[in-house]
Amino acid sequence: MKPKRYRYRVGFASVFLLILCVSTMFCLPTAAAALQGSLELRCSIEHENHTVLLAGDEYALCMVATLEESQGELQYQTLPAYSFADCDWTQCSASQLREKALQLAPNAQKRKDFAATQQTDANGTVIFRDLTPGLYLVIRTKPASENTAYTSDPFLVSIPTVVNGTSAYQVVAEPKFSWDSKPSKPAVPSLKPDSSLPQTGQLNWPIPVLIAMGLSLILLGGWLQRKSDHEK
Repeated sequence: MKPKRYRYRVGFASVFLLILCVSTMFCLPTAAAALQGSLELRCSIEHENHTVLLAGDEYALCMVATLEESQGELQYQTLPAYSFADCDWTQCSASQLREKALQLAPNAQKRKDFAATQQTDANGTVIFRDLTPGLYLVIRTKPASENTAYTSDPFLVSIPTVVNGTSAYQVVAEPKFSWDSKPSKPAVPSLKPDSSLPQTGQLNWPIPVLIAMGLSLILLGGWLQRKSDHEK
């Protein structure tokens, strides 16, 4: 009896291990697909020998391509709404990605299909959490009134980002800012001439006076001539 019971126990254990292995195999892809990422933006600029923390600015994220990770390689699929800018995203240089971001931004702002929108805190920092893997366009949608002199272009960021051959799902980015030193144009006052005063370049008003003086001189000359003739 003991050998028989032993065989039953061994068979049960084998079946249990087999079920466990199969369940693990099916759960692994699901767990990988459920991975979420985050993006932290640190927004500041060095100006006049001190660091300006750009607090109160609003940023929006717009997904332009989905992403799948296979054997350590990232594969992007551009969304239909942004297919006009489709390319092999993995082969784009930094300058090409900047150009793509500028190309995509007007359409994204028009559609307003943002995945998330948040404001920077007092330290100029904002964190977007629970992001589905993909390629995101980052847009500064509404700067705070005190930060309007500091400008920044939209940019693209991948969640995850490959760093030293490893996929990093917690990404930190520091947007580049510039200070717009162009002074505002001074208001040009609108000058409307007063019709009651003589205008520069307008010589109509002396004409009647000159005519009257001319007639007076003619009459005076005629009178003097007649007087001279009478005295003779």
